[in-house]
Amino acid sequence: MMAAYLNVLPTVVVAWALGRFGLRGPGPALMVVGAIAAALSFISGLTLVALVPAALLATPSDRHDDRRGRRIAIVAVVLVLAAALYVATYPRGMRAQTASTLTFQPVELALFAVRYVGAPLAAYSVESAFWWGVAGLLVAAASAGVTWTRAPELRAALLPWLLLATYVVAAGAVTGVGRIGAGPQMAVASRYTTISVLFWASLPPCLLLAARAAGFDRASRATRRVALLLAACALIAVGRSHVATWQSAQGGLLGRFLSISEGGTCLRTQAKPADACLRQLSHAPKLVRRVAAELRPLQLGPFR
Repeated sequence: MMAAYLNVLPTVVVAWALGRFGLRGPGPALMVVGAIAAALSFISGLTLVALVPAALLATPSDRHDDRRGRRIAIVAVVLVLAAALYVATYPRGMRAQTASTLTFQPVELALFAVRYVGAPLAAYSVESAFWWGVAGLLVAAASAGVTWTRAPELRAALLPWLLLATYVVAAGAVTGVGRIGAGPQMAVASRYTTISVLFWASLPPCLLLAARAAGFDRASRATRRVALLLAACALIAVGRSHVATWQSAQGGLLGRFLSISEGGTCLRTQAKPADACLRQLSHAPKLVRRVAAELRPLQLGPFR
């Protein structure tokens, strides 16, 4: 799953370039390269084809910059061409195999995306992921709305964090199209939380910007105390859920390690291992036997 994890790096580069340069200097080029790298790493990166031009359009404009529209158009055209090339060169056999699993069910897709957002704090619970996703989305939407409407001068600072949060929602929707058929539990699969955690990393800056836009620094002492108390309670709740998720993941890793160890022992010590033992390595015992026959002479894998 390294490709899924690598997807996060160019996505963060895109957000950083948007905040650091915007439409100036190397900003557009860095965002184009980052978006293409994200797409080539994991298919959810294709959502940046739409998100990057939208973010550039939302960037505060300089009346003296007469090349703004041209730059945005160039970025959009290059990203669309890259996406078209991606689709056109996708292996035909994989395309047919993938198309058969795609599912477009609006309500289920929305639920999947919400659970995807809440997964990093859900300890692999679908119900908990839903409620955390709802809470996070409401807070993010309210924070962005307050900042955007009440403090136009903070919009440029908000955009990179808003891009990251929106990217996670879009990635959840794209993932749902291909994974709804496998059940709601796929929304909280650990391999996706490396992407969805970007949402929760973007939430604190959005909240701080909203507090600034709402004039929190000029509020009364009592108001500030209440707000800080609420923030502390929220932080404790998030911390407890994060620890529970972490511990659950550790238990899963330990269980997987023990299964792999036992399956490897079967391969090394038994001439004809039983299917039940080999299923601890893979759900396809025949595949395990075929690969093991190739690895044994090379002294690789469990034979190393």
